[in-house]
Amino acid sequence: MKVFNPSNSTHTMKIIPRKYEDVLNIVIRHELKDETTIVTDFTDGIDNGYVTITFPFTFKEGASYEIVVNGVTDLMYRDKGYSTSETDLENYKLL
Repeated sequence: MKVFNPSNSTHTMKIIPRKYEDVLNIVIRHELKDETTIVTDFTDGIDNGYVTITFPFTFKEGASYEIVVNGVTDLMYRDKGYSTSETDLENYKLL
């Protein structure tokens, strides 16, 4: 699960993709509202097998998301996301 701070306007994810592709897009789906956003304005790079993606998005506090990174032909990565401004994530509890 990726944790995003809703106070930030840009976010960075470090992922291990299933497959490497040069062209990709990021699909972010709000799980409760079932609203989908396709992020095409981002930067990415490869370092030691990891893909680092930096993208602008406005997450809502306390919301759950599905994060999907697609290549041109195949799924590269899928994960859940959660948005919180908590800093002590080790002791954070969902109520």
